[in-house]
Amino acid sequence: MAYKNFLYFSFAYSLFIIYGSLVPLEYHPKPWGQAWTSFSQIRYLNLGAASRADWIANILLYIPLTFSLAASLIGESKLGLKAIFISLFILVFSISLAVTIEFYQQFFPPRTVSQNDLIAETLGSIIGLFVWLSYGKRLTTLFGHILQGGKNALLATAIFYILAYLTLSFFPYDFVTSFQELQYKLSFGNDSFFISKSCGDFIRCSSKLGSEIILILPLGIFCSVFLKQHPKKLTAIILIGFLLGLFIEGIQLFIISGIAQGISIITRITGMYLGAIIFKKTSQLEQPFAFLNTINLKKYLIILALPYILVLAHLSGWSLAEKAISSNIAENFEKINWLPFYYHYYTTEAVALTSLLSIFAMYFPVGIGLWLWKYHKIQSKYHYLQAGLYAASLCFIMETGKLFFVQKHPDPTNLIISFVAAAFAYFIVQTLYRWFHQPTIKLAGGTYTNSSDNPLQTQFESKQAILTNEVTAGFFAKSIASVLLTVMIWQLLNYPGSFAVLLALLIFYAIALHKYPQAWLIALPALLPVADLSPWTGRLFFTEFDYFFLLTLVISLWRGRWRSPFKFIKTATLFLLGIYLLFYTISLMLGLFPLQAL
Repeated sequence: MAYKNFLYFSFAYSLFIIYGSLVPLEYHPKPWGQAWTSFSQIRYLNLGAASRADWIANILLYIPLTFSLAASLIGESKLGLKAIFISLFILVFSISLAVTIEFYQQFFPPRTVSQNDLIAETLGSIIGLFVWLSYGKRLTTLFGHILQGGKNALLATAIFYILAYLTLSFFPYDFVTSFQELQYKLSFGNDSFFISKSCGDFIRCSSKLGSEIILILPLGIFCSVFLKQHPKKLTAIILIGFLLGLFIEGIQLFIISGIAQGISIITRITGMYLGAIIFKKTSQLEQPFAFLNTINLKKYLIILALPYILVLAHLSGWSLAEKAISSNIAENFEKINWLPFYYHYYTTEAVALTSLLSIFAMYFPVGIGLWLWKYHKIQSKYHYLQAGLYAASLCFIMETGKLFFVQKHPDPTNLIISFVAAAFAYFIVQTLYRWFHQPTIKLAGGTYTNSSDNPLQTQFESKQAILTNEVTAGFFAKSIASVLLTVMIWQLLNYPGSFAVLLALLIFYAIALHKYPQAWLIALPALLPVADLSPWTGRLFFTEFDYFFLLTLVISLWRGRWRSPFKFIKTATLFLLGIYLLFYTISLMLGLFPLQAL
């Protein structure tokens, strides 16, 4: 895996964050002193249900940034203190970028600045780092399998596709937080037992439902692969489709911007069923794409082109109704804003994502069609570019046509989306074709014949050996134990009144700890609430519990039972602990300063 590619992505993604955070790029000069004073007094806002999606979008925005930076700067390095240090550096960079952007947003109204945004961006940065430290190498390994190809790459693709499908299904995650919000959400009447009224006219609604079928169809294929030996495979796949549809639509009821409808359960069952049928038909062939050799592809593509263009025109807003025709074409042209993603800013996150995915899906078939058209020819990398240009040209016609209709405005951003959609579609189909026409590649970390061949098993056994066997303590550990023992004896000699009972208890505890090394796990929690005689001794900062605690450390260090926690605690856990200590220190300093006189 070339981790340096993540660095290029991080740089490009940082530019995207800066651009997206300053759109519509309407600069208004402001004195620096006034800007700094205003920024230092930004408030924490009580966000309502309508603004929750925007806040969550800010969290999601910064997750890829810190994830990709961690991938590029940590890479194959072993997770440890070095990784923690780099992670903290990445976190500081990400938060600094967020603070800088929030400061400059004051110069680009109607952008708004609040503490809520900074909190969301900080949370997103932490989540991105945590995901990398916990699962980063596994995810990049799976991505490497996809790049390698082979039939085994299907497993890696299935994992990524399922994650992406569920992630998009619940976007923008603006869940209701009270019964009143749920009532407010249901009062709109968009949710329906069968078909929602927001589905649109016949063609538009059919397109949406067809997209749901196509999107879940790959899951039907994946399930067919995994349940290949199941005696009731088709029934099991249909049941999975029903449960998945029921689960997603049930969750949509509790998402403010979500729309739940019963027919979506049927579409998911249909998609899973069609996926199972496709797998059954293709698995009977020696080469899954062999049937294309027996079909006159160009003839069918020409026949399908006309209905596709008509549906595309309808979805783009073209209409034959006389009242929809506009006579102010020049005025409509003058109103076009050529700034990419300009119109996406003036809508909600859910609507913006739906619009983007809709345009992507509308021009996705162009890439598939071009690949089928050139099926019998030698495939070239320039064909990706060609597919994108064809889609962008078709999109240009559709967007230009919007000038002739009332309440429609061309969006130049759609040209970019259509180009990417068609090029990506061509790449997907060509990649699948390459997978099934090359030898199977064994996945890294696959089947092992015995435990010595399995690195995970070897690592586990080595850790168990360290945990179960005592090692002779070194000079450094014994020196610390001696110092702690001296402190304990000194405090014991200065104990108010007679210390004979306390000394006897300490000796008994030492004998028990020597014979049963894990006894402290029971003794210390039990002593914590009772081993405090401050009302009688007057000691507030060194209580009787501290004697038992020090004695535990002394015996553990002297006997070599102590191990560095950094060898056993996961790096992601250490990272979160470091973040907690950092924020705790910051809050402590805010409470302490300015220091008051004693």
